[in-house]
Amino acid sequence: MKRFLGKFVAVSMLMASSLAHAGLISGFEDGLKDWTTLGDVSVQTAASGLAPTQGRNLVFLSTLGANETPYSGVASPASSAARNFLGIQTIPGTGCCDGPTMAGFPLVDTSMPGGGTLDYAMVGESAAIKTQFTVSHAGYVSFDWDRIGTDTDNAYYTIWSDELGSRLNGWIYEPHISTEPFTAIDVGLCARTTHSANGCSSYDAHTDWHEKRVWIDTPGTYFLGFGMNEIAEYTVGTVLAIDNVRFNVVPEPDGVFLFGLAGAALLMARRRRA
Repeated sequence: MKRFLGKFVAVSMLMASSLAHAGLISGFEDGLKDWTTLGDVSVQTAASGLAPTQGRNLVFLSTLGANETPYSGVASPASSAARNFLGIQTIPGTGCCDGPTMAGFPLVDTSMPGGGTLDYAMVGESAAIKTQFTVSHAGYVSFDWDRIGTDTDNAYYTIWSDELGSRLNGWIYEPHISTEPFTAIDVGLCARTTHSANGCSSYDAHTDWHEKRVWIDTPGTYFLGFGMNEIAEYTVGTVLAIDNVRFNVVPEPDGVFLFGLAGAALLMARRRRA
């Protein structure tokens, strides 16, 4: 009996755990299929110098502009174009934020050289990508990210639903509060920028891969967007690497418990009949 119950518990746990599954939204194995892009967005492989976390491909978003050599051959435009592309509202004529769609994007401290205040995601060149996905249960979006280049540029995500009228914004990498250490890497960034005369140490470094999770509690159709934004015009170029974009369904604890309880009752009934 104990051995039988042990097998039942093991099987029940396995079946319950299968309810919490991860569904791949994109690993970029089909390139940029199902993604819309703006600026310097390129599909890369391990040949770039950075190995993917899933499959063969990953994607680069860079702040390389028209006076530099973008990976994709397409220069990244002003950050206002990326905000419009991702549906992040601005106040006309000010280049600044408007209402709840900019929640999570605070001002930079007034510590820039010469004084003054910089608004995050407001100045410099910016690359962006977006895609659409539908969820039927609560869960979380997850993705792997790596920040390449040590300049004070920022990377952000935005998830929104037009049908639900909701939006979630947040930082992927926020330079003024981030404690992520940088280690050496070479993905050819230094050779692509006009600032390479200053040396390559600012380019040939990265945070390594990290996972970011964002909870979504309402079923519906959503857009997911990523942006890599230069903090000031014509500063050191940077790259945001993205891979393994998923939506992970998490089962309700009560549902798992009831599943196990029903299974136990069924086994007990069968044993009595035997």
